Amino acid sequence: MCVVQQLHQCLFDLCVQVEAELQELEEAEAKEYLQSLGVQEGGLRSLINATYKQLGLLTYFTTGAWFSA
Repeated sequence: MCVVQQLHQCLFDLCVQVEAELQELEEAEAKEYLQSLGVQEGGLRSLINATYKQLGLLTYFTTGAWFSA
């Protein structure tokens, strides 16, 4: 087991230039661009997901009269 796994850490690449370019693209173009780079999601999304995982957080989407008050 590698040291990173032993420490329960999460590593990923984040390229600021790619993130800046993604912000300027339409959603379909951004998806195509990410696919051309061989990744499923951008670095910002990876950062958010890794943070939630490290902190043990979950997101719930709720609807209804009781929740909209």
